[in-house]
Amino acid sequence: MSALPSYEQVRSARLITEAEWKQHRLDSLALAPERLQAIGGMPAVLLPYQAQLLATTATNAVTVVEKSRRTGVTWAAGADAVL
Repeated sequence: MSALPSYEQVRSARLITEAEWKQHRLDSLALAPERLQAIGGMPAVLLPYQAQLLATTATNAVTVVEKSRRTGVTWAAGADAVL
């Protein structure tokens, strides 16, 4: 694990441009398949009912789900947006 940057490093840092950020994202996405293959595929981070919800939302334009607090439905939907 890397150490946090020092105060001097933070103060001397420059902001990156939007073009640099876009290039960084493209470079990261290009490496994703290799990284996933190296670890044996996408990790199973969802519970079975969360995975079933995402399978349903992938095949239907509208999905109705009974929701309560702390079930992870919102987390699963958020994970689907970024994974």
